[in-house]
Amino acid sequence: MKIKNFVRRSAAASVSLCMLGGAMGFNAFAPEICSIVAHAEETEKEKCYSFNEETGELTLKGNVDRLEINLDFAFDTDKVKSITAEEGTVLTGSSGSMLIDYTNCEKIDLRNADFSQLTSLEYLFSNCKSLKSVDLSGCDLNTITNMSNMFDGCENLTSVNLTGIKSSNVTTMNRMFRGCSKLKSVDISSLANDKVVDMSVMFDMCSELESIDLSSFSFENLENISMFCSGCTNLRSVDMSGAKKFEVKSLGYTFTKCENLTEIKLGEGIKEISYDFGLNNGEGWVNINDPETLLGSQAAFAVFENKGTNTYMRCDTYADIDKPDTPCFSFNKETGELVLKGQVYRSDLVNFEFKDKVKKITAEEGTVFSVSCSNMFRDYKNCETMDLSNVDTSKVNSMEAMFIFCGNLTTLDLSGWDTSKVTDMSFMFNDCSKLETLDLSSFDTGNLVDMCYMFAGCYDLSSLDLSSFNTSKVTAMNTAFCLCKSLKSLDLSHFDTSNVTNMSSLFKGCSSLESVDLSGWNTEKVQFMFYMFAYCNSLKNLDLSSFKTNSDTDIMEIFADCTALESVDMSGMSLTINEEEIRRHEDEIIGDTVNIFNNCNALKEIRVGSAAVEISDYFALPNAGGWANAKDKTKVISGTGKNAVFKNEGANTYVRLASDEKNTTLCGDANCDGIVDLSDAVIIMQAQSNPAKFGENGSDPTHMTAQGVINGDVSGNGDGITSKDALTIQKYLLGLISSLPESN
Repeated sequence: MKIKNFVRRSAAASVSLCMLGGAMGFNAFAPEICSIVAHAEETEKEKCYSFNEETGELTLKGNVDRLEINLDFAFDTDKVKSITAEEGTVLTGSSGSMLIDYTNCEKIDLRNADFSQLTSLEYLFSNCKSLKSVDLSGCDLNTITNMSNMFDGCENLTSVNLTGIKSSNVTTMNRMFRGCSKLKSVDISSLANDKVVDMSVMFDMCSELESIDLSSFSFENLENISMFCSGCTNLRSVDMSGAKKFEVKSLGYTFTKCENLTEIKLGEGIKEISYDFGLNNGEGWVNINDPETLLGSQAAFAVFENKGTNTYMRCDTYADIDKPDTPCFSFNKETGELVLKGQVYRSDLVNFEFKDKVKKITAEEGTVFSVSCSNMFRDYKNCETMDLSNVDTSKVNSMEAMFIFCGNLTTLDLSGWDTSKVTDMSFMFNDCSKLETLDLSSFDTGNLVDMCYMFAGCYDLSSLDLSSFNTSKVTAMNTAFCLCKSLKSLDLSHFDTSNVTNMSSLFKGCSSLESVDLSGWNTEKVQFMFYMFAYCNSLKNLDLSSFKTNSDTDIMEIFADCTALESVDMSGMSLTINEEEIRRHEDEIIGDTVNIFNNCNALKEIRVGSAAVEISDYFALPNAGGWANAKDKTKVISGTGKNAVFKNEGANTYVRLASDEKNTTLCGDANCDGIVDLSDAVIIMQAQSNPAKFGENGSDPTHMTAQGVINGDVSGNGDGITSKDALTIQKYLLGLISSLPESN
């Protein structure tokens, strides 16, 4: 039922009631009802709009009342294709969001509208999904303070004309163009004023937007710019060069998911690009006034200071500005040889369509690499030989992932390389699995900061001389040598690790590594050491006496599955655990020192210092044979469980005892495996039921020994092995008695 007809019918019914009410004492209400009806008829004659059903054009005129249009369904809003305003059209105080959900409207022209009675345009065109163009040029919007969600959800909008408008009082623009996924450009310079407070989510998900010019904005009162253009995947440039003051409280990943943003202009008010901006670092950024210096980063985001007004560009984009049409190399398809020459442009090699056909790479005299060589030879998976000794690398700042996934590379000549400016060598040789030797003697690493994953996955690398390496500025070493399965020894004693914060998985999976010299390493800043030596199956001795850690250092499974490890000196390391915290999170891996000795079954000696408060069950230190303080080997202190558990005070050396070393009996350990568990009760019962097979002189390899008989006699005051001994052990395991042997 149409609302209009419903109102008429209701009015008619009311009149009838008035007439009826004459006999019932209600005729006092009749004039008011009749007045309402008369007013409705008068309003119908003076509509603030006209609608052409053939063309679908809605024309606004006079004093426009949003409620009048929205409640009058003589026309179907789904039929509206375009909206215009006549000269003299005045949008009244209720008109702010009048055009919301006109889902089939394609064009709106409000140039003739008077907005002076409005203070808010919030949601004005929101969810007009078919809207392609809006023209507000020349409009006086000086009374408007709120434009939030104004074009929100206009997913087909391609043109917004805001030129010449007057707008000096807008404070809120959050979500203004959110979801305008077809919008490629919009000039918002006329909206600029120093009163804007909120620009959060303003261009969120405008996936076709190519540039945003904010140069006319001073940002002097801006408080929130969080997720300003998040998800603008095609955005190339942002101009904020007019910033005079920038004390924003909420940045909230301003540029997150803008993977193609390669140019940004900053005004003097913006003192830095911090992590919270979420500016994708890509291959690194440069100031165009100093294009040979790669700026900093943190994780995947660019982080750098700004002084004055500057233009910054992603280095790969800047390098390609003057790139000639001719490639910087020649390629022989028959031999598979790629010859580099002159100024090499990284993008040419990264995007080379025949990289899987390349078998050999050489460089002519005079070959020059630019600031970033990140991923330059990535996935040249069939290349076997590279001779790059002629390359001038003096400008290079980043060699991140330079040769990653060159899985068939066996020979690599980098002799003579100048790496004095390089700050990033992370992933540089990652998964060069067939590379057997590597001469890095010419490398100057005085400015190196990141070497994580540098040699990870170099399975066949059998030796590595890093004696020339200066690591004084390195902060990240995690996974640097992970899965270097052929390395047998490493002398890294000269490494300066005073600034390193992450050593996790550093040598993980170096299954042939027999010795590694880390003497003198400073680990006071290291936060992560988890899996550092995990699966180093050939490592027998580790001297980590110089290592200093605290209770917050994560050393989870640091020696896990070092199955040949016999001794470790960790006298400077903190060993403690919050068991209450563990119990509260039983299903989570939360302990910093969980399972550090897991499967270290050959471990015979550990040295700890005063920072080691305890050896906890959570450390998974194998207890077979029992542990004793080296000062008194006659006393087993590690309990009878599978894992050793004991307290520590001061500096001590603890040794694991073999059966013939122990002068005390481990009561209950009938099978002499170093622990008391249900298997001890089982062997006793087997010996009782079948002594010929499982007794002291039995035929089965697992039969009880003389020591087992002594250990197993825990009930009956030395009356030998009986079924009562098996029962007593079970009572002990169930916690019914607190110690063995059972007292009478």
